Amino acid sequence: MSVSDYAARLTKTAVSALEGERFIAAVKVFPQGHTKKKMGGAVFGAVGALTVASGRKEGHAIGAELLPLELALGLTETRGFVFALSKLTGKATLPPLRVVPRSFVTGVASAPGRTLHVTHTRIWLRLGDGSELALETAGGHAGNGEDFVAELSRTAMTLSAPDGTSPVSSVAPSPSWQRDPSARHQLRYWDGEQWTDHVADDGTTGVDAYADDTRRIRTPHDTPESVRSLDAREEQGG
Repeated sequence: MSVSDYAARLTKTAVSALEGERFIAAVKVFPQGHTKKKMGGAVFGAVGALTVASGRKEGHAIGAELLPLELALGLTETRGFVFALSKLTGKATLPPLRVVPRSFVTGVASAPGRTLHVTHTRIWLRLGDGSELALETAGGHAGNGEDFVAELSRTAMTLSAPDGTSPVSSVAPSPSWQRDPSARHQLRYWDGEQWTDHVADDGTTGVDAYADDTRRIRTPHDTPESVRSLDAREEQGG
């Protein structure tokens, strides 16, 4: 199934929540390691498979909200959607669990993976609240995962995939164009140590002095949300 095929199917399912938009990329995902557990549960038939699909996994969360184990993710031009998958049909269910602006996903990394005969795209997402999701695509969605990452990389920083189960690298990236943290332009050039005055919009470059309007957004890994969260903890003496 191509990413456009599944995006079209998910658009049809979620049309009432899309407000005139459509999904341009979509994929089914699990927390990393879940496919292996599903294979083990399948030995015990339908009851075993349902048992494995139920429940929650620590760390598989957005902020403090734990997510179902089996999800569909969709991207429109402006927003990201998270849906639970039906345990009986495997289809996305309404209403969506979360709807966030695409800018909420600040970084993405990916790598190929395999569980026995099932190939995956392993995906790591860094979110604006400081949390991270470690995912693997469902069976038959490895190609969708690659295309989903490619589309998401248009608006999120590309990170290095971790080794094993360690977090994605927090080392500042090498010199590259990144999403402008001041939000005045589409892209701003990161020289490997600091933000520069070089900007770009729709392929046209220009110069606009960088003012750290959000104070501690010093690297591409920082976000306004993470800065505000840190400020709040410091004000409370935490």
